[in-house]
Amino acid sequence: MPALLAATSPSIGPVLLLLVLGVLVTFAGHLTSSRRTVTVGILILFGATLLMFAFGLGAYQRDGGR
Repeated sequence: MPALLAATSPSIGPVLLLLVLGVLVTFAGHLTSSRRTVTVGILILFGATLLMFAFGLGAYQRDGGR
């Protein structure tokens, strides 16, 4: 799968959108005292973080590891 990520040129936009969405969902969960909503928001944040790592690794590999 990393080879597939390295072959594409991902945009940062969708990852930033996921980060903002995760923060907003988590914030809304705190406002409404909903543990489930807070958990979903945190999971979205973790997913966006994993995507950032995967895209960064792909860019690093595409650049030849320099």
